[in-house]
Amino acid sequence: LTMDATSPPPSKGQPNHEKYDRIIDKCVMDAFTCGGTEVEKVRLVSSYLRYCNACLTKNGSMMIISFGQPETRMKYFQRHDKGKVG
Repeated sequence: LTMDATSPPPSKGQPNHEKYDRIIDKCVMDAFTCGGTEVEKVRLVSSYLRYCNACLTKNGSMMIISFGQPETRMKYFQRHDKGKVG
């Protein structure tokens, strides 16, 4: 099963809201961090992470496979955890 990472999930009120136990990201986040300003990257990655979180079951998990070094990727998770968008 595949999904569009740039399209928001249906609202929870809709009967066909899909939930997944696992999400595997193989370089999607890398693609989002390749161009644009830092503010644009942060907004896109934050939106993507919120989208993925909304699609996970309560005990679901996400694995991100990235070519980027940890110091270039962790900042996006830290900002997401703090609710910052830009």
